[in-house]
Amino acid sequence: VAVDTEMLRLLLQALGPMTVEGVDVPLTAENFYAALEEEIFGDEAEVVAKKRKILSRVLQQSIERVQTAEADKVPALVTVLRQGVSGRHLQIFGNDQRVEAVAEAFGADGTMRPRQGRDFVAVVDANVSYSKMGAAISRETTYLRRGDGRVDLFVSWRNDLTQFAGQRYKRLGQSATLYDAERNTFTKTKGVYSNLFRIYLPLGSTVESYEGFVPIFRLEQGMLALVGRVEVVDGEQKTVVVTYRPAGAPAGVDVWKQGGQERDRLRVLAASGRQQESLFDGPFT
Repeated sequence: VAVDTEMLRLLLQALGPMTVEGVDVPLTAENFYAALEEEIFGDEAEVVAKKRKILSRVLQQSIERVQTAEADKVPALVTVLRQGVSGRHLQIFGNDQRVEAVAEAFGADGTMRPRQGRDFVAVVDANVSYSKMGAAISRETTYLRRGDGRVDLFVSWRNDLTQFAGQRYKRLGQSATLYDAERNTFTKTKGVYSNLFRIYLPLGSTVESYEGFVPIFRLEQGMLALVGRVEVVDGEQKTVVVTYRPAGAPAGVDVWKQGGQERDRLRVLAASGRQQESLFDGPFT
């Protein structure tokens, strides 16, 4: 069972405050993130031990509260569980086929499923700089369906680390380790977001051009995957562009939501003569 911090906030919202050994104040939907950061990262010397001890208590107690919820809490609990699944804040995997069947029926298995007759796009990030930079990164995906049927896909990552100075724990962005493939060495640096990403498209899509990266093309999950890497320093934005021709003549597009993305935005545009019609423009929740 995988959850992110937004799922914990939703559970606290539904079930009320939670008292945890080792944390000085009751945890609420409003204060839990700051309270846990302060408790875990306040003393650099004990970070690893505190992280394991305190977070295990928080998660174990959260599970127990869900399992023993009073009847009057069940409607709110069901509501936030569904919100968590729809935003991919809660995902479930199991080797038992019965578990997998339940997860799939509930929409909690996280599987990418392109639909017949529609285009499909998934952008999957992996922060590989070991510096906990996710909180300072915002991502925007723009899907533009051109009049000739081609698609221009823009993906941008912005590093806003400076905005978080003094607001987050000291560890944020302080110890990035970047790999230099040419020299086969690792370099210590600060404030850099290093991201290995994948852009998934349906089989049959024809990639005609790309900018901002040199992709490695792979077949994964029954789809075409473009694997690339970006590094974004504090205060800057990096954008990659892929132009492709979708397979067939799709009636629309499905864009897959990655779990754990807090500052994610999506724009879907379609050319209409010399104009562009905005079909969706907002937070990708």
